[in-house]
Amino acid sequence: MSNNDYFSIAYKILSYLKYCYENGVDVDVDVLSPGTLNISNRQFYQTLSMLSDDGHIKGVRITSTTSGRIVTGISKLEITSSGLQYL
Repeated sequence: MSNNDYFSIAYKILSYLKYCYENGVDVDVDVLSPGTLNISNRQFYQTLSMLSDDGHIKGVRITSTTSGRIVTGISKLEITSSGLQYL
């Protein structure tokens, strides 16, 4: 398994959100970013979209456009109990 496959990236995102939850800190968009995870913007947004669709995270806004889905508002991301169980 490579470090940029879905499961590795999902684990990193959920682990960071779990850390924020347990320590009462807000999500830092500089920490939770495609560059930090060493993946493309597209993979980052698709992963967030899948995690949201599966109920593992909440607070992300996803807007459908003619060119695809746009993800915004990641500073309000939170892990859900489903996300904690997934970890």
